[in-house]
Amino acid sequence: MKVMTFAKLAAGIAVAGLTLGLAAPASADPVPATDYRLLAGSGSDTTQDVSNGLAELIDGGDTLASWNARDPQTQEVGGLITTKNPATHPQCEDIVRPNGSSQGRDALIESIDNDGVREGCFDFARSSSGATFDPAGDLAYVPAAVDAVTFAVHEDSFLPRNLTETQLRGIYQCTITSILGEPVTPVIPQAGSGTRQFWLSRVGIAEGDLDLYPCIQDRGDQEHDGAALQTTSDIVPFSIAQYIAQGNNLPGVPDRRGPAELGSVGGQAPVVSGVLNENFPITRPVYYIVPSAAVDNPADPDYQLINDVFVSNGDTAEICAPAAEAVVQQYGFLVHDECGDAETYRAFPNVLP
Repeated sequence: MKVMTFAKLAAGIAVAGLTLGLAAPASADPVPATDYRLLAGSGSDTTQDVSNGLAELIDGGDTLASWNARDPQTQEVGGLITTKNPATHPQCEDIVRPNGSSQGRDALIESIDNDGVREGCFDFARSSSGATFDPAGDLAYVPAAVDAVTFAVHEDSFLPRNLTETQLRGIYQCTITSILGEPVTPVIPQAGSGTRQFWLSRVGIAEGDLDLYPCIQDRGDQEHDGAALQTTSDIVPFSIAQYIAQGNNLPGVPDRRGPAELGSVGGQAPVVSGVLNENFPITRPVYYIVPSAAVDNPADPDYQLINDVFVSNGDTAEICAPAAEAVVQQYGFLVHDECGDAETYRAFPNVLP
């Protein structure tokens, strides 16, 4: 994975004469809800806020509708949304809001399945986790930015603020139950979370083997929310980009950090001079998932839009343009040098009939 350094990003912004500000205030979900845009997407909590910022930047907010993982007003999980004009797309009315990378991906698959009940209701998905990549995949995972994940503990906790990756594996594999006499309780985010999938992989645990690790608390806590730290012994994965964005007083981004304090890993601080530490040891790309057919087939009705917005192939995708890089940085992420590559990371072959 390639990361563009902050110095390189700053230089690009200076050349473009940009400042780190949005062209218009970013909102969570399209506002009003009847603002049916050309491309609708859902999925990852991690990238919902930066996606809202990009949606307002690109084409003046007329193209992308990015639906949050939870209701932005009530924080309700699983409420109903309508992603396309019901007059022309009645099948897109009252959809259960996808919460997390897996649900966003599955909603996209159902939308591009010609036999699907929700055909045409979503055009892209947000994902903070990868997949088993296959050149024949029906889905294209397009790198958009780079995030990093660390552990968070309660501000009143006596647990150390610096741990090694070996210690983190031991904590989640239940071989370390206390540190310096302080009990430690590993917590994971809600099912379907890309951060959950990524973190479990990082600590060497398969989702299907969770029952083998009884110390792990799987309570359905929403990712990147300090409310998951219910006791001073709890430890939970937290996106560093989300932590930064929540503290930047950005429009439409609630501060959910609460009592959460981020820890260092292997002596590397998660945040340096207000930005994500490019040397942090636990990094991951974040993606937009789009149909491979919409990337490859000029006859696909979304071919031009998908390529203009997401794909850098001889030109620069709108999500990768200098102005977009500024938004990505403002929301706590680093720029990915392969942003817009829709060819390399294909996944899920034969998911369509």
